[in-house]
Amino acid sequence: MTALTRDQLILAETARDFAREHLAPYAVEWDQAKHFPVDVLRKRPTSAWAASTSPRAPAAPS
Repeated sequence: MTALTRDQLILAETARDFAREHLAPYAVEWDQAKHFPVDVLRKRPTSAWAASTSPRAPAAPS
């Protein structure tokens, strides 16, 4: 198994903290209401997640 890089560990910790604070307390309520919390997800710390959600540019042909 490959160890996670420092950046990957930071991303995982940031995502976990965000979910614990902003998602978990309301998850059951949102699920029952069939609500997807777009407004809350927009508050995520984008600086840490930007690299994980941005597609990589295709490689230039050789």
